[in-house]
Parts: sequence; C-alpha cells; structure tokens
Amino acid sequence: MWANHEQAEPAWQIGTTPLNKHKFISLTGSSELPDGEFAVVHLKSGQASTLITEPVRCISGQTTLTFRFWLSGNTRLDVCLLEDKILEAVDCQQIVLKQPGPALVDLPEMNHPVRIALKAESSSQGMALIDDLIVVGDICPSVIRHHGVRLFGSGLAQIPDPNVCRLLSCNFMGGQTCLYSSGRVALSQSNFKAREGAVTAFLFKKGKVAVLESPTFRLNAAARIHFLYRNDANTSVVFVCHDSISRELDSCFKVGGDSAGHGWHHDFMEVLPSDTKFYMVAKLVDNSRSARVSITNITVTDVDNNIACSV
Repeated sequence: MWANHEQAEPAWQIGTTPLNKHKFISLTGSSELPDGEFAVVHLKSGQASTLITEPVRCISGQTTLTFRFWLSGNTRLDVCLLEDKILEAVDCQQIVLKQPGPALVDLPEMNHPVRIALKAESSSQGMALIDDLIVVGDICPSVIRHHGVRLFGSGLAQIPDPNVCRLLSCNFMGGQTCLYSSGRVALSQSNFKAREGAVTAFLFKKGKVAVLESPTFRLNAAARIHFLYRNDANTSVVFVCHDSISRELDSCFKVGGDSAGHGWHHDFMEVLPSDTKFYMVAKLVDNSRSARVSITNITVTDVDNNIACSV
C-alpha cells in the first residue's frame, strides 16, 4: 500500500482519466497518457513530496519496481529505500530516462524492514504523475498467506462459488486462453501465448518479464488456485501476485522455492474473499540469455483441497 509520507505538503493525490490531451502534451511533452487512476502531486518552487509504502520486512532476492511517469517543469523523481523506523534513505536512484518510461528499477537486497519511496522535488512550479506501479520479486510479506504450504485440512472449509471455479479453471487446450490475458509490460517484448495445452512465455534480453492476468472475480470464501508450471532451472523465476479490494498487487510470492528440473511442478496460491484478481509473473534471471516458462491446468479448490467446480 502506498501513502503520503506523514503529513506531506503538498500531498500526493489520486487522479483519474480522461485528461485534456492538448494541455497534458504541452506540460509534459508526452502524447502517451495514463490509463484510469494514477498518483499525482503539484509542486511549487523548492517543494518536495514523498510517496511511501507500508513497511517491507525484507527484500531477499531479485526485486524490480516498474512504473510509468510524467514530469513537468524542473521536477526530479527519485526511487529510494528508507529505514522503516527513522525513514532515512539507505539507497536512492534518480530516474533519468525519457518519460513516460516505463521505469524499471532494481532494488537491492535488504535483511531488515524498509519502505520503498518515490520522491518528487522541483526547483520551479511543476508536477509529477505516476501510473502502473508494480513490484515484482522476493519481498517478505507483511501479512502471512499460505501460498505453497500444505496444511492439515479442518474438514470444515466453506466451498467456494462454483461459478468462480469455472471462471478461473483453464487447461489452455486448442490454443484457448479462457478468460486469461497476457499483455506486454515494463520494457518487455515477451508475453504468454497458448500452445500445446499450456500458456508459454519465451524470455530473452528484450523480453525479460511476462505476465499472465486472471479475469476479475468475487469469492464468497477462501480458496486455492492450483496450477502446473515448468521453467528452465536457474534461468527464470515465477511469482504469483494478488489484487485485493483495497489495493493493486497486494502481495507477490515466489513459486516453488528451489524446485529444479525440466518437468512439470505443482503449486498453488491461496486467495481470499477480499482478492479480486491474480497474476502469474515470469522473469528472466540476471545473467541468463533466454528461458521458457509454461503454465497449465489451473483449477480451484477449497482450503482443504476439495474441488470447487460442480459436475
């Protein structure tokens, strides 16, 4: 969750499209506009404002922050990691590429709580606007979920809505992706495509990330999304991420731990009634030239692993 740093003045606000395209181009020099809701702050000369996350318990591996951005006037934008308690910067990177990006910022490993911050400051009247904020990587969650953990069943689990089960279940036969989608993201030319009973993404230098996005759903009870995945050992990693009612990309988890080999592996993610969408994210490991990631047999069960779809 992102919020203003304390009682920051001026404060970041939530804006929404549509915008006056001609005025936007004159201010930012960009003809590409944000989509839907976005974060925006208006600055006067000498002002600064910081947007920060809730505490992140640790960053344990490869983690990337991506977003699109627009600046006007002499506005500068930095991505920083702040010590959780004292909010002092331990790492900052200025965004210097051409707007709107997208920016792709690698975050260093941290073994103690930190906050991710976006700091905008201007030496004259200006504006900063942020859209499509996504964090992908090994971030220690602040809320424990049962992703990939096999628990003893209680025998009392409530059955998820069979309609949601049918909505989310897919074996990708006949080149069909059911209601799943895969668009290109974050400076990446890769995406998932259906072939041979699975969706497969080919990752390479100019296509380091691919995302499979579920349809929007509404659950009446906690459920598990089971799936099979196959990836080349040591060349790629797979994450699952959630959107909840209150925020996008609520949590992301690495799939499969240290599973190795070229065969199919089973895993699951646990989703809650507050969740509205999930993503499966494939990422090329640093120093790898290429990789292939496949996903198939997405099914829904209750938390005791009983199939939720009615016959």
